[in-house]
Amino acid sequence: MSGEKDEIADDEYLYRRVPCKPPFFTPGVKAPPSPEVFRPRDRDKNGLSLDRAKDVTLQEAATPPDGSQRKYLVARVRAEDLRKEGMIVELDPDKPGHVLVPNLDYAHRRGKREGEWQVKMATELCEVFDPESESRVWP
Repeated sequence: MSGEKDEIADDEYLYRRVPCKPPFFTPGVKAPPSPEVFRPRDRDKNGLSLDRAKDVTLQEAATPPDGSQRKYLVARVRAEDLRKEGMIVELDPDKPGHVLVPNLDYAHRRGKREGEWQVKMATELCEVFDPESESRVWP
């Protein structure tokens, strides 16, 4: 992994897996992903987890950790855009190739500011890609 020790540059792209089903994302419908895509899950205790595009391919980012055959798309955001909104973006010390947004964690996922961030990421800051064709499907 190339990015284990370096800092996260503002122009660096970060990936988040997107379930390819309603309510998360409905293929063929001209609508952004649901903010639910960016809501931390129970495993995100230390912050929202994202993959570094410099360390993983779209296909790797879309692969579910449990090995299931479910289809996923990939949302792509820039570190700088998250920082401009007040989110902290830092390396995950426990998982090379990952970053965390520690001020968007599971315990605070339903807060007003955190909810606004989730909406902003889904509707304004992300692009969504199909990892099989590597084509952009949103916007």
